[in-house]
Amino acid sequence: MSCVPSWPLQMTLHFPGEGLVFDYRLEDTGISSTEDDDEEEEEGKQVAWVKWMDSSASFTLVPDTNYCNIIVPTMDTVQMSYLLGMLLTNHKPVLCIGPAGTGKTLTISDKLLKNLPLEYISHFLTFSARTSASQTQDLIDSKLEKRQGTNHSFLSPGWKGMFRPLLGRNFIFFIDDLNMPALETYGAQPPIELLRQWMDHGD
Repeated sequence: MSCVPSWPLQMTLHFPGEGLVFDYRLEDTGISSTEDDDEEEEEGKQVAWVKWMDSSASFTLVPDTNYCNIIVPTMDTVQMSYLLGMLLTNHKPVLCIGPAGTGKTLTISDKLLKNLPLEYISHFLTFSARTSASQTQDLIDSKLEKRQGTNHSFLSPGWKGMFRPLLGRNFIFFIDDLNMPALETYGAQPPIELLRQWMDHGD
């Protein structure tokens, strides 16, 4: 089924005169969505350029919240949250890079724990210099259930059965400190190679 409307769709939309192109996102009222959205929910909305900060929820500081858990929305965090949601709900792997201490982990964790549809379940792994490929596979497989009737497993063709998420659910694995596993003699990092294999051949 194509996500492109079957009817001709033409419109003229002028770009705002203020700011830069990076200050806006396109509110397309669900035209580009591949999901079966509620038409009533989209009714009344208009296709328009929307400022990132105008589309974010208002910030309210909850009393007694730990300082380390406070996230004040900025244009950068709102952009990252929006793009994460769009990519993840379309089943696309995401690699987030940036300098240390810039809020990558906190922003991603907030999105995964609070702002995704209920059918998405997140699991968190943290790599270290001692993380091995076998540990990585065991950690991932331990979160999945074994389905019968297939001749290969999640990451190891020699096993019987297929490891899959729970029926009706989508699993997201967030791996923090991805670069940490120790280098082998010729520069390989087996845990990352295992993940690369998953990206190349996984469904």
